[in-house]
Amino acid sequence: MIYLDYAGVRTLDAVVRANVVFGQNRFLVISQRFHNERAVYLARTRGIEAFGYNAKDVPASTGVKTIIREVFAKTKAWLDLRLGVQPRYLGPQIKIE
Repeated sequence: MIYLDYAGVRTLDAVVRANVVFGQNRFLVISQRFHNERAVYLARTRGIEAFGYNAKDVPASTGVKTIIREVFAKTKAWLDLRLGVQPRYLGPQIKIE
């Protein structure tokens, strides 16, 4: 079953919410490779068993912009972990059966 997380506005938020709000200790992230690498890294550093499934990559026309953005996103993810940054909003628990 697929559940949408409308409050997972950042990768860090989405990963932590999957665990804390949705009660998942193991999950699959489906996105482009560059995003999966970051999401799986964030999850595993928090003791969550996460895996990535790489979707089709972004078009070459937006590739340079995506590469530059991802450099900053990975740096921010690394800093967030070192500084202990927490998600902006967790919200109530949602039971997934």
